[in-house]
Amino acid sequence: MDVPVIVATAEELAARGVVALRFNFRGVGRSEGEFGEGVAEVADVAGGVDFLSAREDVDCAKLYLMGYSFGASVGLRHVEQDPRIAGVVALSLPLGAMAIGCLDQDFWTGYAQPKLFVAGDRDYICPLSELRPLVDSLPQPKELTVLEGCDHFLWGREQEVARAVADFVAV
Repeated sequence: MDVPVIVATAEELAARGVVALRFNFRGVGRSEGEFGEGVAEVADVAGGVDFLSAREDVDCAKLYLMGYSFGASVGLRHVEQDPRIAGVVALSLPLGAMAIGCLDQDFWTGYAQPKLFVAGDRDYICPLSELRPLVDSLPQPKELTVLEGCDHFLWGREQEVARAVADFVAV
C-alpha cells in the first residue's frame, strides 16, 4: 500500500519501534484475486492480523488496527469479529452515501477499546456532519482529530497524521 499517509504512518511507527504491516487488498496493485465488494476484504484483514499475531516480535496485547478510507471501513468491520484488537484508528472513514457496508451499531456503542478518528474538514467522503455524531455515540476512550483545509486524501499533512497515530498507539 503506497498511499502517502499510510507510508508516512508506517515509517513513523517503525521509527518508534512499533511493528506495522501495510498491504494491498485482493485485486489491488500487484496482489492477486478480485475485488470482493468490501466483504471478502475482511478476510484479507483477518489474514494480516493472524500473520502479526503469530510473530514473536509483536505484543498481541497491543495489537491496533488502522485503516485509511476503504481500509478503515473494512478494518472496523473486522474488529467487530476479532477480540484480539486492542484499539482502532480510522483515517478518512467513508460515511453517508459513500459508506462501504454497515457498521454494527450495537457492537460499537459497547466497544470500550481506544478509538482514533482522523478526517479533513473538506472531506466529502467522510463528512464531519456524519463523523461527529458517530464518534459522539461511541464510549470513551475516543479521539477525533479534524484537519483544517484537508480533503479525503490528507495531502500535505501526512507527517502530522503519522505523529498523531504513533502518539495514540504508543500509549
